[in-house]
Amino acid sequence: MNPEATSAYCISNRLVAKAVRAVLWLTMVAGLAVYALSGVYVVKPEQQALVTRFGQLRHLTMPDGARSTRIILPGTHYCMPWPIDKVYYIKPNEVKSVLISQAALYAGEAEIEGEIPEDEPEGEQYAETPRLGAEFLTGDENIIHIALHVQYRISDPAKYVFRCANQAKLVRDASEMALADTLARTHVDEVLTTGKQVVLNRVKTLSQERLESLAAGVDIISVNFASVSPPADVSDAFKDVASALEDRDRIINEAEGDQQEAFHRARGKAQQQISEATADRDSKINRAKGETDRFLAVLAEYQQSGRSETSLTRLYLEAIEEVLPRTQKYIIDTASREGAR
Repeated sequence: MNPEATSAYCISNRLVAKAVRAVLWLTMVAGLAVYALSGVYVVKPEQQALVTRFGQLRHLTMPDGARSTRIILPGTHYCMPWPIDKVYYIKPNEVKSVLISQAALYAGEAEIEGEIPEDEPEGEQYAETPRLGAEFLTGDENIIHIALHVQYRISDPAKYVFRCANQAKLVRDASEMALADTLARTHVDEVLTTGKQVVLNRVKTLSQERLESLAAGVDIISVNFASVSPPADVSDAFKDVASALEDRDRIINEAEGDQQEAFHRARGKAQQQISEATADRDSKINRAKGETDRFLAVLAEYQQSGRSETSLTRLYLEAIEEVLPRTQKYIIDTASREGAR
């Protein structure tokens, strides 16, 4: 072989080897850079985030030595790349809801946003077959159909994400248990008429207590009836009963209104009569005082005049003038009576 050709071949091989090593080096550096940059993540304004390192939730150590969950606020942040760190997104201010209904499909109803890691699509949902949990037995052994709407939100992000795999199902089951327990202590007429709010308040309280005992990290905001109805076979009878109860309440309210009106009218009339009697009493007292004062004045004058016959005659005539106009008078001719005899 020609020495010059051999030398050129060796030089060419060395250049190729250098180029390959350079490409491999650059590829490795680029891969490391991409891997390092994969730790950059963005928390949206309506979100917060939790970070785990090797599967353990990261905490903050306070100056007094206490530890608290490290909650990542909205913005751009960095963590160690996967699989060292993993990010979980949550929406703490979002109001979530579940529906307890016989014919409801729960697909898409309760989104489990915030409990999905960054490498899974946000908005994961779950679907179930229809449940028959909308038929409940009341305390007086009547069947009633109820659809219940429950709203809740996150109270403790760490518990919400890591203590339960399906929070919406847990909230629904806890609310359904609370509703069944409450209805078992309640008369069907109360559920259909005046006791609805009492039932809802008790269901909310029992549901919250159950969720707190399970450390679900959830606060129940509101519980409302979507529908309340008796079974179709006896629906007309229940409607008649409800209508009768409404008529009873209406009649009672009207009677109470009439009672109040009559009471206030009688009270007003009594007050008027009391006022008139008081005025008449005061008038007579004043008149009696005036007559007394006048009599005392005349008496004093009579005593000063030496009790003369003229004063007595004048007093007698004034008394006669005052008395005679108020009496019925009979005039008798005594002379004619004596002649008739």
